[in-house]
Amino acid sequence: MLCDRVTAPAQPEGGWVLRGQRWAVSSNPLIPVPGWILIQTVRHVESLADLDEPEAQELGGVLRRTYRALQAVTGQDRVYSLSMGEQVRHVHILAGVPREDDDGRGARLMIRLLSRAPSLADADRSHAMSAELAAALATSPVGE
Repeated sequence: MLCDRVTAPAQPEGGWVLRGQRWAVSSNPLIPVPGWILIQTVRHVESLADLDEPEAQELGGVLRRTYRALQAVTGQDRVYSLSMGEQVRHVHILAGVPREDDDGRGARLMIRLLSRAPSLADADRSHAMSAELAAALATSPVGE
């Protein structure tokens, strides 16, 4: 599924937040949660240990730029990250910010995300936030 998204000529639902030669960032295709994105390799790779040298070198900059944009757009000071590769065998990192509700922080939020709790999903807000993130990233230099 993730491989098909980056090789397809059409934009994914919500568009690309960031799209490079090695890494792509978008809303999560399985559950569009506002403030949460999916960072994935363009090339099919099943483990971070299998990244080639350019992918590995670029990952830090992609994460830093994307996390800073998430903080700026959402006003949150923390960004959570998760990468397991159990159900989808393609390198991808879920990243996003805590929510304001009672179950919107820490392990409880991770459980809700992994179980794809319908109460988290809001495609319209998620895609609007993705557009804001894309704009923020467009104005931030690559080296920052």
